[in-house]
Order: sequence, then structure tokens, then C-alpha cells
Amino acid sequence: MASRLARLARGRRLGDSRAVRAWHLGLSLPALAALVGLSAVGDHGAARAKEREKMTVTVADLGVVVGNLGVPLGTIVLARGQVAARDKDAPAAKEDEGAVRFVVTHVDGRALASPTRVRWDHGSVPGAAAPPPAGQEVEVYGYETGAFEGAPDGTFKHVPAFTTTGFHFATRFVALRRK
Repeated sequence: MASRLARLARGRRLGDSRAVRAWHLGLSLPALAALVGLSAVGDHGAARAKEREKMTVTVADLGVVVGNLGVPLGTIVLARGQVAARDKDAPAAKEDEGAVRFVVTHVDGRALASPTRVRWDHGSVPGAAAPPPAGQEVEVYGYETGAFEGAPDGTFKHVPAFTTTGFHFATRFVALRRK
């Protein structure tokens, strides 16, 4: 399996911030979701998930997981960007309800290859930084983290139906404090 992952790693463009860079073996987070048979979400969409090869990845296979911002999840960085205004004409996805999107252009003073959208999270850590108004430039210390969210196939065979998203891996930026 390691050689298969190494081949996959050689095919990744590390400077492409739209393609989530991943763990030290080169697997991206959306690819991880696609590889374990789940749907990729966020800015990547289902069409991009279909482009990815499927394979099984165990928890033991995970090493250091690198997120959308190009650094390992859980690494505190100084991110610069602005909160995106919601497009009133675009239909909102369930996963975006109430979400504040932070468009990051720089991480620790380094410009990203292209602006990267992440969810701004200020509620999971007491005293964390609240998001600024949409369009305002901000520098904030924080870290990207992630988890599987949504309901897997078959959930509604066991519980009454509820509004949710499909089971997927999603990341968010925990904003600790503004610079």
C-alpha cells in the first residue's frame, strides 16, 4: 500500500491550494474522503470527487494530515484574508447554513497559490476571535482542524429522517485571536 500511496503523492501539485494537500504520503483530505467511499465537499464538489481513485485507508495509515492551508492540521499559524460575503442569489448548501467563510490569501506571511476558503470557527474555543464584517481584511492566529460530518448511507433505516449532509470530511479554521 505504501508504494501505491507514494505513486499518488508524486501526482499531487503541492502549490495548488484548491486541491487540499494532505498527509506526508501525499493524500488530500477530499481524496481521503473519496478514497474511503465518501463524498468530497466544500469548494471541491462531487465532480472532483469522481476524478479521484478509490482505495481503503485505515486510521493506522494516516500520518500527518495537511489541510487546505498547506500546513498540518492543528498547527497554529497567522492567516491573512477576509470574510466572504454570502452570495444572496446562490442556493445555500446545508453544510453552509450559518457558516462564516474565511478566504485566506496568506499563511505565516507566505502567499497561497490561490485564495482558499475555510469555515471560520470561533465557538469551539472559549475567548476565540469573532469574525469581522464581510469584506474586511484581517490577520488572525488560529489552526485548521477537521472531522467527518453528516450522516452516512443507511442512517435513516435506524432513525427518523432529518436534514443533514452526506457523510464527508470537512475542515474549519479555529480563529484564536486577531493580530
